[in-house]
Amino acid sequence: MVQQFPHALRSRIEEAVQASTSRDQISRSAVDVSERYRRVQGGSLQMKNLSEAMAYLVARLPATFSANARVMEEVARLLPDFSPKTILDVGAGPATASLAASMEWEAEQFTLLEPNKFLREVGHDFITPEISGNVSWVEKDLSGVSSFEGGADLVLASYVLNEVAPKSWGKVIADLWSKCRGVLIVVETGTPFGFSVVHAARASASTLDGCYVIGPCPQTGACPLAGDENRWCHFSVRVERSKFHKQMKEGAQLGYEDEKFSWVALSRFPATLPDYRVIGHPSLGKVIQLQVCGADGMAKTLEIAKSSPHYKQAKKCSWGDSLDD
Repeated sequence: MVQQFPHALRSRIEEAVQASTSRDQISRSAVDVSERYRRVQGGSLQMKNLSEAMAYLVARLPATFSANARVMEEVARLLPDFSPKTILDVGAGPATASLAASMEWEAEQFTLLEPNKFLREVGHDFITPEISGNVSWVEKDLSGVSSFEGGADLVLASYVLNEVAPKSWGKVIADLWSKCRGVLIVVETGTPFGFSVVHAARASASTLDGCYVIGPCPQTGACPLAGDENRWCHFSVRVERSKFHKQMKEGAQLGYEDEKFSWVALSRFPATLPDYRVIGHPSLGKVIQLQVCGADGMAKTLEIAKSSPHYKQAKKCSWGDSLDD
């Protein structure tokens, strides 16, 4: 299934780039921005100018939005009664995660912490008009979380903790949790490093007051992939590419791209966890093979024959889906 980025928003962004006198510079920046995100291993990914910020909207926003939208869908499924009215988006970029959240829940107040003025500018111009509810931009980075007054029902940290030194992950997660009245969602790149960030957040749950790990994990014990050098927990969402998107990304031929991402959701409310989470592409056939993480704390491959009562459900499963016995 191809994830659909809002077509009207995409058209507005692409028309603005095509009309810009800096189009050639934006095209060059798109290549550079994509390359920096593929190589992320800590350190700053801040946009250096408005051309880079616009390039981010074209080259990266559809993919990061789609990953966030997929995560929000899963959290809503895990907590069907959760209806956040206030959202705190830390390291908000151009409001990517907030946009995804606004399409899942009808929140009234969004507070976006973002230190980069170029991302705030393009976010204010293009993204926040798409969000129903009051949107407030605050010029602060992650260090400003502790000074944020009050709390929020939903706290978002999307593609941002990778910019923090690993030794500080525990403190940052604790600060985010202290502002969370409901659910904290962390999303990162689907790389070994991105997974290490997410795993650190998951591991912090045991030290946080009243904290439940509700997803994607089907269990709250040790992660079975954490010690595996050859595997890491990540998921994939297929993202539609427009013709202009392909033009802006050198060598792009296909009408889609696959965004790999890792995530974890920490909640103040318990959730009914699935028996399994699919952690790889299913292998379909007379016997369906599913790579899963199970409620027993094991990562394994399920083989589901056509005679199984679970065959129809398994046949519809995609990477990242939950599955029950």
